[in-house]
Amino acid sequence: MLLIPIDAAPEEERKRQPFVTIALVAINVGMFVAAHSLGWSAQEYGLKPAGLWSGETVQLRNLLLSAFLHFGVLHLAGNMLFLWVFGANVEDEMGHVGFAAFFVACGLGAGIIETAIFASDTIPRIGASGAIAGVLGAYLVLFPLSPIGIMPIHLLGFWIIGRLIGEAEQRPPTFDVSALIVIGVWLALQIIGSIGSASGQGGGIAYTAHLGGFAVGFVIVQALRRGFGFAPDAVQSDLNAPRQEGGQVVVAKRPLPAGYTLTADDVEPYIWRHALPEGHFKPDQIDCLSGKRLRRTRYRYQAILAEDLEEEDPRRKE
Repeated sequence: MLLIPIDAAPEEERKRQPFVTIALVAINVGMFVAAHSLGWSAQEYGLKPAGLWSGETVQLRNLLLSAFLHFGVLHLAGNMLFLWVFGANVEDEMGHVGFAAFFVACGLGAGIIETAIFASDTIPRIGASGAIAGVLGAYLVLFPLSPIGIMPIHLLGFWIIGRLIGEAEQRPPTFDVSALIVIGVWLALQIIGSIGSASGQGGGIAYTAHLGGFAVGFVIVQALRRGFGFAPDAVQSDLNAPRQEGGQVVVAKRPLPAGYTLTADDVEPYIWRHALPEGHFKPDQIDCLSGKRLRRTRYRYQAILAEDLEEEDPRRKE
């Protein structure tokens, strides 16, 4: 059974609208339509490793342009789905300009790594997969415990039909899986695919570009976090807030739905590397969380905050 990601964090938890993510989706769709309408070919606009490393100047153009071209509708749809699901939250943390620059950097980095490994290859590469893989790398650093809504692909068609006739819920029928698991499975598949590519069984997919883009995104965000004060794990990121290395708070071990009753086994201490969020629980308060119900689920590391717990009903004490 093929499972696909459908959505990530609730929109109300974001500080910014994902304008850049929307624009990137629109640009990719527009480029796809233009390419097929004008007859652009991968041979002309795709990135050729041998050409780039032999000094063909046109390949410098293709290094960027190829990251916005796709072979077919399924290639485009798959990439845009992943960009939409994972891009909005990364943009929320980085800001619009920062995310746009980050996306381009991951695309360029993926292309350079792919062509460096296959420097003598003349087969053209196209697709936004490398840049989107960089977004996944960033997501793994920023939101490893974030719940991702997963859906069996065979139910997608039924849900779309249900929406058209007005008999389906607005939100697709999904179940939540930790981002760590979703991206971990994706990463394992890319590694397996890259091994197949090395033995000539890659099926025309540039797995190495995916891994290269993922590595670039992962390293960039780690560098921003650790070296330049980028503080995504604070509820209100403040670059001027004093660093509080080693401060511990309580986070959920896995995605927990709203209405869930907590137990001591559901939470664990976590080192909050930057400004501590207000209203957090510390490790010595784990026991007092048992029996409390969650009013909502956060996507930023799922820190357990007082405001996220339901107030006790006075009638229960009678």
